[in-house]
Amino acid sequence: MSERQNDGKKEQRKRNSAGDERRDIYRNLTLITQFTLYMIVPIGGMSALGYFLDRHFGTSWIIIVCFFVGAIAGGQSIYRLAMKIANEKKEKPEENIINRRKAPENKDDESSEKK
Repeated sequence: MSERQNDGKKEQRKRNSAGDERRDIYRNLTLITQFTLYMIVPIGGMSALGYFLDRHFGTSWIIIVCFFVGAIAGGQSIYRLAMKIANEKKEKPEENIINRRKAPENKDDESSEKK
């Protein structure tokens, strides 16, 4: 094989590994955003509901109860999402970052050494 083809294959491998790393980063950022939204939305919504109920009934404790109900609902949503992700990793361990094996950079060089 010519040296130009070897360089092309090496560049392709580097691009593929960089793409995998970028994909992992984007997936992690997406998960962080999902976790944040899964907590903020129920807590904010229930707190707003509690605030309006407190104003309507002239009380001051409903907002506290609604806040905790929202926190429990958000925690439950995060737990479900985390369990879904954990189950996906069990089903496809080859896609797990920890289990992914790095390919040797110089496959062609190793095969020529064996000959």
